Amino acid sequence: MADLINAQDFDLGDFFSFSIETRKEGTIDHHQPLLRFHVRAELAGRVFEEITLDVGLERSASTVADSSQGPDLLAFADIEPITVPLLPLEEHTAEKVHAYSRLYEHGRPSSRVKDLLDLILIRSIAEFEAARLQRALDRTFRQRGTHLLPRTLPSPPSSWSSAYRNAAQEIGLELVELHAGYAAAAAFLNPALGETVVGTARWDHVTMVWRSPT
Repeated sequence: MADLINAQDFDLGDFFSFSIETRKEGTIDHHQPLLRFHVRAELAGRVFEEITLDVGLERSASTVADSSQGPDLLAFADIEPITVPLLPLEEHTAEKVHAYSRLYEHGRPSSRVKDLLDLILIRSIAEFEAARLQRALDRTFRQRGTHLLPRTLPSPPSSWSSAYRNAAQEIGLELVELHAGYAAAAAFLNPALGETVVGTARWDHVTMVWRSPT
């Protein structure tokens, strides 16, 4: 937390200033510590942007972060784009599957329609290796310890239909019906969950099928 608070005083020479305030402390899924911050960016004394920043503190640093270079938006000011560490997509997918499939207080299923939408979107943006995805799933469910890793992706509650349709239309997703969205996510995840694909088999995000090595 101290590093983040101290970062607001670091001068990059880009005429931006930042203020960071702690808004909330809690946990993710009653397991992972969470800190929520309100961040305000100002340029020349005027508000440029305000965001909410959630920082999850994972107790087990068992994965190596991916990295991605940001867009070159400030080239006009001779400011280089930055490279930021990212949670590997396998880990992100595993956390989504965990949150989507678990039961909450009093046996209540998840109400987070966005987790299903995220899984649908994730399947379309990158290749996955079966072994890496399965290791991430096994590790996440073992560390969280809330429920067993399912062999298939559970069907969503029918009560999600309206909220799913509205959210899918809002983000321009073609799969606007809940059953179609679930089928797409299941086609991606069920072979990995059921271990009908293993090892170096890869998910092809263009054709949307798992392919075995030749």
